[in-house]
Parts: sequence; C-alpha cells; structure tokens
Amino acid sequence: MQVVVGHYRQPSCFDLVKTGFVMGYAVGMVARALFDVFSCLRIGMWGRELMGGIGKTMMQSDGTFGILLAIRMGICCSSFSSFLKMIGTLIRTLQDF
Repeated sequence: MQVVVGHYRQPSCFDLVKTGFVMGYAVGMVARALFDVFSCLRIGMWGRELMGGIGKTMMQSDGTFGILLAIRMGICCSSFSSFLKMIGTLIRTLQDF
C-alpha cells in the first residue's frame, strides 16, 4: 500500500503560542494539584473544603504558568515582529467580545 506524503507546513507563531499556553496550563494544573493536596491535608481540610481549596488555587496558578509559557514560546518565534502582530490580533479579537 502506497503512502501519500502531503506538504508539511511550518507551525505559525500563533500555533506555537497556543501550544505553549496549553502545555503550561496542563503542567501547572498537575503540579499545583500535587502541592495543594498535601498542604490542604496537612492543615486538616477534608471533603468539600479540600476540593474547593484545591480547585481555586489550581485555576489561579495554572493560568499564570500558561501565560508565562505562551510568552516564552512567542519570544522564541522566528521573528519578533510576527509575534507583536499576533499579540495585536489577539487583543483586537478579545475586544470584539
């Protein structure tokens, strides 16, 4: 059976930034969950209180780590001017909401 090889395109700067944000968010969520479970159990939280405490801090810290990794991936793009154009497009898109 013959395999058809298609054209592979280089990922754009926006693709790299999206990937960086998703990776940072996922890694931050796992790390924060591990740290929070032990710290909440140490101070005596159980049940709903434990889940609420873990969930709040997970969502706060994960977004921060995701944004930091997205910025890092954007800086590593092929050209800094394309990164700035992408940020401008993203800001205009968010203003439309």
